[in-house]
Amino acid sequence: PSPPPSPPSPPSAPPAPPPPPSAPTCFYVKYHNKWPHCDNLGDCYWGTNAGAQALCAAKAACDGFSWSAESVYDAGGRGWGCLKQNCKNDGANGYGYNSHGYLEKTAGCLPPQPSPQPPPPPPFPPIPDFKPRPPPTTPPSPPPLPPPPSPSPPPPSP
Repeated sequence: PSPPPSPPSPPSAPPAPPPPPSAPTCFYVKYHNKWPHCDNLGDCYWGTNAGAQALCAAKAACDGFSWSAESVYDAGGRGWGCLKQNCKNDGANGYGYNSHGYLEKTAGCLPPQPSPQPPPPPPFPPIPDFKPRPPPTTPPSPPPLPPPPSPSPPPPSP
């Protein structure tokens, strides 16, 4: 005889749904040639702007990073900077100027999202009613000098 049928297995729980996708992290240039004096997060970094973005994106505490001003708009640009924390609303320790800019971390864009280039400076305004000066006129020549007087004859000798 065959064994009795086994009791039905209890229904298995449905698989858990996958977690919702998180918004991608990206950066935008908040300042071209100034940066907030916030707390540094670890060591500063030498390399590419894109490399600094990847380091900051991997750290939840990173609010953004300072970066060499000459390559702040270039993801492949080489330079150096420091990851920043406690930097919401730029912190409260003032700013550094000229050598570095600041890229702020934000969520909701599709990486890699290059920051736009700064607008070109406005052209110089035209000079109103510019007219070149006429060449100087030469003054008339002075009249000729009268001939020198003829020498007087020597006085008669005594």
